[in-house]
Amino acid sequence: MKHLNLFTVLLLLLFSAGAKAQFAWYGSKGVAQVETNITEGNGVDQGVWWVFTDQADGGESNVVWDDGTVNSSPDDNLVKTYGGLSGTAVLDKGELNYSPMAGVGFNIAGLNSGPIPADVSAWGGIAISYSCDVPAEIELGLGDIDASIGYANPAYSLPSAPTGNFVRIPWGSFKQPEWGKEAITGPDAAKILCSIKFKIQAINNGSYHFKISAIGSYDMSETDPLLTQCAKPTITYANGKLKFSSDTEDVDFVYEITNSDVKSGTVEGEVSLGNSKKVSTFKVSVYAKKDGCIDSDVATKQIKVSLLPGDVNNDGKVNAADVVKVTNIIMNN
Repeated sequence: MKHLNLFTVLLLLLFSAGAKAQFAWYGSKGVAQVETNITEGNGVDQGVWWVFTDQADGGESNVVWDDGTVNSSPDDNLVKTYGGLSGTAVLDKGELNYSPMAGVGFNIAGLNSGPIPADVSAWGGIAISYSCDVPAEIELGLGDIDASIGYANPAYSLPSAPTGNFVRIPWGSFKQPEWGKEAITGPDAAKILCSIKFKIQAINNGSYHFKISAIGSYDMSETDPLLTQCAKPTITYANGKLKFSSDTEDVDFVYEITNSDVKSGTVEGEVSLGNSKKVSTFKVSVYAKKDGCIDSDVATKQIKVSLLPGDVNNDGKVNAADVVKVTNIIMNN
């Protein structure tokens, strides 16, 4: 394995853009473009996401976004609606002589007749919050150097995470695949970085859903520190209905009720527990959500309910005990 020509690396460093020590992109902000905080280079389309597939090599893979668009540059509407880049990699090998792949990426410093390299060593690495049905990769794009290293770019393998995952990756953890023609380390690649790519590649054809919720430099916060969290809901029960409330205005409540008749859903404030002929204990859990806010903590409560007419003490019977209960209520006892 040979190292890159020293003159080539020094030349790239001489003309590469500089970077500040941190950047962070959060899908929760509803803005697609990534602010990489690189102020030099004068590149166009800096931080603009683009889709890449295997179609140029005979594959038939696509990226289908959750809004129905195919292989398009994701826009603010997609990000705002889904809280990030949310779509499906539809992999189809076609006539490829390698495994099908598709993904999304963005240029660090933009374009100027080609991708502009930037020294982003100060970032320390990459952090990402994502979900994916199958393992994926974060790959470091090096522009014109990609071909000279046989497209064996330094990358980091992300485990499958259907319910979500947050990972911090130092530059030293980015490695070339074993079949690479030239040797370049993750820290060396960070000195001449052109793009960051999220790639899904699998042996078998298939459709694999993914979502990128946040991406940034190594020390970024997992959630946007400028966002506020919805207030934890309170749960009350009266007249056969649950009522949810929160100190945060205009929220939706996502609830689950566990009993022999399990319910779940999203409401604006009230849920009927239905008809019951005996005493039942319901376990209620609920959280509040709102665009532009972090979901609240989950509130839980157990509620003992009987809707049997006259059963004021919730014992599942109507008898003298209920009369005593009513009398005590009237007498304020």
